[in-house]
Amino acid sequence: MLKSKDLMPKVGSGVLVRAVALCVGQGDSTLYFIKDGARYATLLADINQSEDLGLDVPELLKAVLGSRPLDIFLNTHPHADHLCGIKELDAKVGFKSVMHADYDPGKHANDGWDEFKKIVERKQKANPSSVIEIDGSYKSQKLFDAQLHVLAPAEYVLDDTEEKSREVRRELIHENCVVFKIGKNAAWVLQPGDADYKAFKNHIFTAHKKDLGAKVLLASHHGSKYFFWDDGKCEDEEAWTDHLCAIDPNSVIISAPRRHESRFDHPDPEAVKLYEEQVGSGEVYHTGAKRHSFIVDIFEDGQIGKVTSDEGGLMDEFQLGKEKPFRTPTFPAGDRKPRQFG
Repeated sequence: MLKSKDLMPKVGSGVLVRAVALCVGQGDSTLYFIKDGARYATLLADINQSEDLGLDVPELLKAVLGSRPLDIFLNTHPHADHLCGIKELDAKVGFKSVMHADYDPGKHANDGWDEFKKIVERKQKANPSSVIEIDGSYKSQKLFDAQLHVLAPAEYVLDDTEEKSREVRRELIHENCVVFKIGKNAAWVLQPGDADYKAFKNHIFTAHKKDLGAKVLLASHHGSKYFFWDDGKCEDEEAWTDHLCAIDPNSVIISAPRRHESRFDHPDPEAVKLYEEQVGSGEVYHTGAKRHSFIVDIFEDGQIGKVTSDEGGLMDEFQLGKEKPFRTPTFPAGDRKPRQFG
């Protein structure tokens, strides 16, 4: 059973990148350790705090890093389940740099966005170089000793939404989501955030079909059907899977609670079936199923290890609401929110 003290790779282990898909309930948070000479730099992509269903991410990082701050916090898009806990993270751990797409969802979109915006503005004022606005590129760039390839959003997509109403801009958040991969050579971990069918079919697949390949895919939008169907119409239309075939992963990791615990019905069984058809049922990993986090290593020689589980060790240490038993919430059909809010 893996504990927090074992998360960071040891120098000399041959690990170039370690990706840890954290169990955070209805949301996303992935911790990357990236070799940087004689140390490992850290990047956290998104954060979520899901009472009773996931980890206390700031406390976990404080235990792992001690007095060190995170090197980078990267936000894929400004939804609450990708920014919940950002204020606590900044207060307890801190981070040297911020990477985001500079996509403004509108005033008071959610509490996480409001806090994130304040942090970005404060960092921009103190040190402009600490805030990095990213957009899609045809080339990867050096990230410590590894490579980072940002595939989306394209700058023209962001420009097209600037004059839209707040409601329309909120609808377009997933289409403007940051999609990136970290690794080198043929060994990559691809994190698409909540980028959906429209984002991939209208923009990403067309522009980056040859760049999509990754050995491990962190499933889009918590295993949602909106990755394969336009507006989720799986009853009426055949699934579009060209993008999944182009990624051609060996393994898929889904960050979501159990379906009956999700007000958005994540993960969707039809989407899970398509992932299993691509990689095999034994290579689809679901954080919420047993409250496990999943780890994969990319090595300096370009090889990638198998996905392994912490066996629930991190939840034993850092479960939110640990004094309470796990809840299994249910939601009336009318209480389920539409797709753009999840």
